[in-house]
Amino acid sequence: MDRSAASWVRCVTALITAALGFGCEGAVVQASACDGLGDRKMGITGVEYAPCADELVSALDSLRLYLSPLVGDDSSAFDPADRAYSRLRSLIVETGVIRDYRSVTTSEVERWPEGTVRAFNRAVFGASVQYGSALGAARRGLYEDASGQIP
Repeated sequence: MDRSAASWVRCVTALITAALGFGCEGAVVQASACDGLGDRKMGITGVEYAPCADELVSALDSLRLYLSPLVGDDSSAFDPADRAYSRLRSLIVETGVIRDYRSVTTSEVERWPEGTVRAFNRAVFGASVQYGSALGAARRGLYEDASGQIP
């Protein structure tokens, strides 16, 4: 490889590295008590699940705080509401609950043998869907004109 080609390769490599570094800057993954639960196949007890459940409830509460101002047309709450919703969904995905509900096997009962934990998971999943719908409705409200139509 001649010097100009080697120089060009170094330049392209530097640009790609810089772009990847800047692109990933905001994508910080937070450690969670829910980490690894989605990989477990059987027997997650309520005692084991409690720290993750606390995080899920905290994520729901955080999202609720941001949705209330959106109802009052405070569009400045969209970004924090989107981040809170993303955090909630990532916790739910990490637990494996979404996969359990999409499955046609008995994995839910095997993974979550306690009925109270299964009920909690269903409630959190249901609330996340409702909060996501409310967030979407608030966002659509920004684009509606006075007649309620989206131009």
